[in-house]
Amino acid sequence: MGDFNAKIGRENFIATVAGKYTPHEVTSENGKRPGQFAARNNMIIKSTCFEHKAIHKGTRMCPVTNVANQIGHVIVNKRHVSSVTDVRSCRRRSCDSDHFLVQVTLRERWSNALKNQGKKIKKRNIDKLEKYLNMYKQKINEKLEDTKEIQFVPQNGMKLKM
Repeated sequence: MGDFNAKIGRENFIATVAGKYTPHEVTSENGKRPGQFAARNNMIIKSTCFEHKAIHKGTRMCPVTNVANQIGHVIVNKRHVSSVTDVRSCRRRSCDSDHFLVQVTLRERWSNALKNQGKKIKKRNIDKLEKYLNMYKQKINEKLEDTKEIQFVPQNGMKLKM
């Protein structure tokens, strides 16, 4: 989402990535960039996909002519297109700016959380683990019995044989 300063038109070359409800007839030079970006990255310009009154489409009001232009856009990956349910501008000015806030309504689905509900946790076989632990202890004891000389290492690093 961002202020691209781009007017998206209704031309055929941009129709595959933009909706048909844009207020502009012709795409500006800045409008070609987000269109190409969306086409290359499998995305959709969602701010032009919803039918609203003209007053809710404009994101910037020109101070001289009082004409509203839609230059702020929302671009979404095609995988998440259904998550964006509405895009419109809020006509309240803030901070003495000629731009309007863009409001995006999202619907999130938590499908991955529901997939794991029916799975049981795999339990570990503790009897098998105890069997291997006993075997390990037995091997260690055998190795210790086989050693005839026990070596002690004093703190100064010299070896002493007993």
